[in-house]
Amino acid sequence: MTYSLSKAKNAVTRYYDCFVEKKIHDIAIILNSSQRYKGFYKDVSVGIFYDKKIVLEGEAIFFPHTAPDIITCKIKEHVAYDDCLNPIYDANFLRPDRIGYTDHSALPCYPDFSNSISKIRVIDGTVIYLGTFIFHYGHFILESISRIKEGLSVNGVKFAFHIQSHFNREKVLLRLKSGYWMDYFNALNIDINEIIFIDEPILFENIKISSQSLILSYKNCYISNEARLSGRYINDIMKNNYNGDFKISSEKIYLSRASTPTSKRKLINEVIVENYFFQKGFKIVRPEELSSEYEKHFILSNAKIIAGVPGSGLLNTFFVPEGSITIALEQSEIPSVALNHQIQVDFSCGHSTYVYFSDKKENIEGVVHWSIDVQDLDDKLQSNKILSKAIGF
Repeated sequence: MTYSLSKAKNAVTRYYDCFVEKKIHDIAIILNSSQRYKGFYKDVSVGIFYDKKIVLEGEAIFFPHTAPDIITCKIKEHVAYDDCLNPIYDANFLRPDRIGYTDHSALPCYPDFSNSISKIRVIDGTVIYLGTFIFHYGHFILESISRIKEGLSVNGVKFAFHIQSHFNREKVLLRLKSGYWMDYFNALNIDINEIIFIDEPILFENIKISSQSLILSYKNCYISNEARLSGRYINDIMKNNYNGDFKISSEKIYLSRASTPTSKRKLINEVIVENYFFQKGFKIVRPEELSSEYEKHFILSNAKIIAGVPGSGLLNTFFVPEGSITIALEQSEIPSVALNHQIQVDFSCGHSTYVYFSDKKENIEGVVHWSIDVQDLDDKLQSNKILSKAIGF
């Protein structure tokens, strides 16, 4: 099947064709007022689209990324072409609300296209393209492996990832072998040495490219049914691979960032916040201190209510059973992209998001040091009937 440019629509705007749209301010329950939040999210939407499709299955030429940071840099050229040398929009890394991403039809062709053809590598056999491999945990679980499910039941299939331009295959493998990512690939029975990391021009004789399962951005976000089903599928595999001595999961979990390396947002009294939730019957989980990713997924497997500060850790709600409750604790200095993604992911997975804002903050050398008044937090949680019952006041 050939991908026809004449029939193709824009790779981002096509996702508007069939999806349920909700405004962020209509789906998140704010426990205390924040005018900055209301203003920032006034026009931000989350969409769930159901038309994830195989857009190409056949011959294609792929080129490596040239952007040093694919998450923040705007796209400058197409990275894949079909057998008629038409660009394959769905192979691009999509970010719909950043300059340069909304109209892929206006992108130039790969600048070194003619020179690259003469030195191209050829790979035969069936290959499934999984998008861009990103080491950052939140992007890894949401964007790098959310398309992986469809290839796990096919014998002899190979997987291909794009990598960012400052990496090559050797550097990627070296880092993979020393980190948490190995738990996922081992559980999914994928030999990382067999993964094709695109760091040079490659002609695939039979590659399967599907539309992107999950599209994050600074504002609007689009998530497919396939993505959320993949999250649950991966969680089941991961928890079943846990064989440690600790065999107690919990319905109430506080995901702490106390052991997370300092970022631009530092909750300076998180130990006090931990103790508050512990007294309310929550299990305190510091992901960095767990024995493995398997243990983390086992702990999350029965969660009904999860609290924490928005970021990669709290995005583990992507894996928990449908209908769970998320309590997002956030500073109100600047409504973070992390909170935006959290609300969107929760909505797509059938969860409810409750947000508590704190105004107790101070900017020190570019880092927001903030704290939470636990008595005020307690008052706000008790005043909400659903949370009061779920927590057990």
